[in-house]
Amino acid sequence: IAATLAFVITIPVLGEDTLGLWTIAAVLTIVPVCKLAGLYDRDEHRLHKTTLDEAPALLRVAALYTLLAFLAGGAIVDGTFGRTQAAVLWALLCCSMLAGRWLARSLAGAIVPKERCVIISNAEAAHWLSTKIVRCNGARIEVVGRVPIRPDDTSVNELPLLGSFERMEQLLALHKVDRALIAPGSGD
Repeated sequence: IAATLAFVITIPVLGEDTLGLWTIAAVLTIVPVCKLAGLYDRDEHRLHKTTLDEAPALLRVAALYTLLAFLAGGAIVDGTFGRTQAAVLWALLCCSMLAGRWLARSLAGAIVPKERCVIISNAEAAHWLSTKIVRCNGARIEVVGRVPIRPDDTSVNELPLLGSFERMEQLLALHKVDRALIAPGSGD
């Protein structure tokens, strides 16, 4: 959507050019360019997802995409794809990609329930990690409890002790856990 918006605004508005037939192919190349930049591969591994953290990668993707579009020039534009159009394409692409990802994250945050997590650790490390998670604005995480790594760990904190590590599979199902976080402490 961002690439389509950027092309539709840039080419006809800033010049007397029209979009060629190959513009459709040019718009569709944004997906593999983003995939190559790793923009689709990182969210599942992060607890706190922000669009601002992705801004440098989005700027690089927009620059690479604009360069490819500029080099393709006459194949995608009926007329001349000039430097001013390339600069505006880059700026519009950057802004529309940032806005689109922010909007998608905002909508997902409003619709999707909090991610239920268990911390696998001793009490001290689990307390440290859970307080970090609580202080992280925007992280949609609910820590349901902790599971000690070692069977002889009898340490306690504010988190409920869910059971032993040997029963992990049953505990994950019982407490409907989406993610397990490992926080090794001293001696683990």
